[in-house]
Amino acid sequence: MLLKLLADKTYAILINEETPKKGMYELTKEKSISSGNMAQHIKLLEVPKNPIVTTGIIKVDKDILYISDNAYDGLGSKFVRVK
Repeated sequence: MLLKLLADKTYAILINEETPKKGMYELTKEKSISSGNMAQHIKLLEVPKNPIVTTGIIKVDKDILYISDNAYDGLGSKFVRVK
């Protein structure tokens, strides 16, 4: 699976080399339930059914992007940067 986030606020999701699913995304600030602080929040719009979390708090650690659904018993997705 490949997730491309582009500077023009568009994204593409490619799963198993099928035709990419494309749409827009928005970035906002939202209170994180884990830290209690305001944090970067992403929402992929027009998302097709897929097995990843596409709305939530963003955390970047080196070349890894985490998206957490911001729930106490929630889910998350992890993406490794392709160079």
